[in-house]
Amino acid sequence: MSRLKPLANAVFFLAIVNFLSFVAGAILLGGDAVNGHAANGHYFLNSHGRLTEVSAEVFRYSTWHARSVMLTHGLALLTGILVYGRFGSNRSAAPTASLVEDDRRRR
Repeated sequence: MSRLKPLANAVFFLAIVNFLSFVAGAILLGGDAVNGHAANGHYFLNSHGRLTEVSAEVFRYSTWHARSVMLTHGLALLTGILVYGRFGSNRSAAPTASLVEDDRRRR
């Protein structure tokens, strides 16, 4: 599993960079399409109840970027579970000796 740790770290890094770029984009654009809406050929991004009208292309970009954040976060979670979590670790299911037994051996 140690060979997969660089891959897991890369996936985590990608997820963080993707999320931060989504937040920066939402701030610069005035919101995101997930919370916005389209009506009668007009496209609106929403940020805390404030609507910003944008082009259809910007609305589509925001929609796909939000979906990519969901994808990269899901991949990071799955990778973390497989590589660093219970199923991916080299730890045994039960400890071989209790703390009391360890203390007795030391005496």
